[in-house]
Amino acid sequence: GLTEVELPRGLTSIGDGAFSDCSALSTITLPEGLTSIGSYAFNYSPVRIWNTVLPDSLEGIGANAFYYYSLSENPSNGYTVKEQTITLSLPRNLKTIGDGAFRGALRSGYINDYETRTSTHISFVSVTVPEGVESIGYLAFANNDLPALYVLSRDSEIALTPTNSWESPSTTAFTLGTPGETTVYS
Repeated sequence: GLTEVELPRGLTSIGDGAFSDCSALSTITLPEGLTSIGSYAFNYSPVRIWNTVLPDSLEGIGANAFYYYSLSENPSNGYTVKEQTITLSLPRNLKTIGDGAFRGALRSGYINDYETRTSTHISFVSVTVPEGVESIGYLAFANNDLPALYVLSRDSEIALTPTNSWESPSTTAFTLGTPGETTVYS
């Protein structure tokens, strides 16, 4: 099946469900100038969001756009295990994050490489949502094991609570405003 896609320059929008259910798709290259990713665009496709550069031109991510858990829970027996930690910052011009946009897509796990006989343990340190974000949808960051979610906006209209946007048993805190300078909710 399809494992890698490079989208062309000049593309401004990825439609709803465009790559939904592409069960082997792990790598996508997005062009600068892309402004929106539709609902369910990569739903149930194991796109490795941490290896995908979301262009600064991106303004909207639709509902369930990256909804999927694509990593193995365990390393393969006898494989060499490597560690990789991820800190993800969303694009600076992002305005909207739809319902369930990253639900389950930011969970730790293993990528098993059968050719090199290695298992890479991926673990997420934090996700930073830029200051200009105007809305974060219901369960946008749910079902992930993020230690920290930073929302740089001080807009009181963005309501994050454990039950609506970032529900995750191992997320210890989220911050509204610049980390270290504002209220930390835990």
